[in-house]
Amino acid sequence: MEEKYVQAIKAGIICGIILVVLSIIYIGVERLVFGSYFSEWMGAYGTSGYTGSEVPAFLIISAIFTFVMIFLGSITFFGAGVLSAIFTSSYIRDKNDALIYGALSGAVAELVHRPFAMLINMTANFFSPLNGPGIESAVTGLVSDLICCLPFLLVVGIVLGAIGSVTYGIIKLKI
Repeated sequence: MEEKYVQAIKAGIICGIILVVLSIIYIGVERLVFGSYFSEWMGAYGTSGYTGSEVPAFLIISAIFTFVMIFLGSITFFGAGVLSAIFTSSYIRDKNDALIYGALSGAVAELVHRPFAMLINMTANFFSPLNGPGIESAVTGLVSDLICCLPFLLVVGIVLGAIGSVTYGIIKLKI
């Protein structure tokens, strides 16, 4: 395999590991910190005496935390493209080269991340305080990761990686 592709793959692996760490943080905080609050709130919501007049503060904090984690994941995909452009700068002749290396690194980042994310999600769903722990919950989470998350985030990783690489190429490499 050519050295330029090896360097782009290396950038994708580095950013994929960062995505795994972000997944561990996200699932850990969402399930361990907010999980019991979600369970209590959903239990109260199902009773006839629940008025539902106000949004609990933990829902707002959880939503903000989720948006921050999505932003950090997006920055990581963008960073995969930038890192691939840095690693392959001697091979980049035009925007098309930068686009290819960035897209490759974004795809590799998600392909490194997804198996670990599936394992983390499956484990969290098995022991989850949110929705009745069990094998059914774990398998449902695994299937939804394969059907929904993998294709969507693979495309997101490719696009953001390509944008990051081209951006670095335009700004620093003057292509």
